[in-house]
Amino acid sequence: MKKDYASVCMNPIRQRIMQCIILNKEATTTQIAEALSDVPRASLYRHIGILTDAEVIKVVDEEKRRGGVLRTYAMSAPPVGDSPGEMNQLIQTSLIQLGADYAEYFSRDDVNPQRDLVTLAAATIMMTDEEYMVFLQKYAELIGEAVTHEPAEGRKERKVAFLSIPK
Repeated sequence: MKKDYASVCMNPIRQRIMQCIILNKEATTTQIAEALSDVPRASLYRHIGILTDAEVIKVVDEEKRRGGVLRTYAMSAPPVGDSPGEMNQLIQTSLIQLGADYAEYFSRDDVNPQRDLVTLAAATIMMTDEEYMVFLQKYAELIGEAVTHEPAEGRKERKVAFLSIPK
């Protein structure tokens, strides 16, 4: 596993790039730029380069066009599952990043958790593996719908995290 995989994936613009690729299975730089029209092209290409260098995404096709190259990207296989230790490292890094995100939010001068709908919820649930798989599918459907929303007036970027561990 790349040491910086989790930190590379935690960047909000890179998360949106990955979401675009995941939703489309593959995406060209043009398609990514259209989906992230609020991100300057130079910044977008820099983030795509970072994701490629970290082997989070990979080039699956290159097509020569008007003196340039149009690349098509797909997700690389995630580096988790090789060992419980690597999975633990990825989760711990992600939790540290979430903590940093909360710290950054609460350090702002105009912080207002009620207005901004800052949320923290936890519950202990009792489910069989089969029931839990149905629960996860419903959650995935909700998130899948939300990540397709494009930037628009009144929409705020929100980070949503879901954690689960059996007792």
